[in-house]
Amino acid sequence: MGCVTIHADANDSKLLGATMVGPAVEHSAHLLALAIQNGMTAAELLAMPFYHPTYEEGLQKALRDICRAVGSTPPDRDGFMPGA
Repeated sequence: MGCVTIHADANDSKLLGATMVGPAVEHSAHLLALAIQNGMTAAELLAMPFYHPTYEEGLQKALRDICRAVGSTPPDRDGFMPGA
């Protein structure tokens, strides 16, 4: 069990930072650090592939919540690989 908080700009959902505690969070931290460095929004990260099964899939709900909070439309489908 763990806890993740993702910080985003309230105007455009641009990812700003995160705090994480739990097993294997270094994988999710690496993904979020790359997204932050590239100036991505929550919707843009959701559009990227999320492989199954991985811990990183757990970020999707938080990213969708960020999109809803700022009035942004999440992608029609989350970034799952075709055929998954």
